[in-house]
Amino acid sequence: MKQTRRQVAIKTVSRAGLSPKLFDNLRGEIEILKALSHRHITRLLEIVVSLSVFLFVRVILACLW
Repeated sequence: MKQTRRQVAIKTVSRAGLSPKLFDNLRGEIEILKALSHRHITRLLEIVVSLSVFLFVRVILACLW
């Protein structure tokens, strides 16, 4: 993973006990996040997969209210 000073949000999903249905849902979420490109939706930067977890690294959007 490249080191930058960008603030990111990380979503962690444990692989332990992940049923086949939940795994399919997770794969669908990954495909949707890869395809999204909108200024009001956080962008997926990277997915890190290990033996125990999936890590979704996403851009943090600045709050402009």
